[in-house]
Amino acid sequence: MNQLRQLADRVRSVVAKLLSPQVRNVLKAIWMALVTVFVIRYMVKNWNSITDTIESFSFIVLFGTVAVTILGKIAVSVHSQLITKVNGREFTFRESFWMYSASDLVKYIPGGLWNALARVRLYTNMGMSAASSTKAFALEKYWMVVGALATGALALAPQGVRGIGMSDSMFAVIAARTVLFIV
Repeated sequence: MNQLRQLADRVRSVVAKLLSPQVRNVLKAIWMALVTVFVIRYMVKNWNSITDTIESFSFIVLFGTVAVTILGKIAVSVHSQLITKVNGREFTFRESFWMYSASDLVKYIPGGLWNALARVRLYTNMGMSAASSTKAFALEKYWMVVGALATGALALAPQGVRGIGMSDSMFAVIAARTVLFIV
């Protein structure tokens, strides 16, 4: 294990020397130029399809989608804030929102591991221990999976909440108590 760390430190130092801030800035500029060219080329090539898609949008559905997405980001940020508080570090909502959003962007990089690494790294950079950061991230994912399973079970029940023997008012009371418990 010690040899692996030494190797990682050597690789890190070589990469740091090769990728000075100037080189990194040039690489970033080249990458942004390539992405911009690709997007413009794609838009020019598929302009008719793009305009047809835009014309078929329902602005009510679009507004609803954006609103639900924003509310979801807010809910996950509050969730993240509560879990990190339980693990010994209290962040403001703004910090939690920023850390979640920043680390959420890297989930689109192939490999699937980058979101976890980015979040744990952001937590440690903000003063949490590595163990607490890892535990907080694992708890976040655990509760997201549990919530998704519960939501999916309700959605798949033949008649929603009524399909499991609950009235709408009973469901509203349980939802309100759950929200009050969390807050």
